[in-house]
Amino acid sequence: MSERPVMNEPIANRSFENLDEVEEILIQRCRQIIDQPDFVHGLTNFHWWPELAV
Repeated sequence: MSERPVMNEPIANRSFENLDEVEEILIQRCRQIIDQPDFVHGLTNFHWWPELAV
């Protein structure tokens, strides 16, 4: 599985006035998943993920 569906979910089937609006939504999504290292690891199998999490 890829991380892309997780990032596409909040913007799928929507229209936006500008790129700033898209960027803000994606930033919010990143903030949500950054606190879920096990979830991200399960999607990506990046063995180093927990080591780099802040």
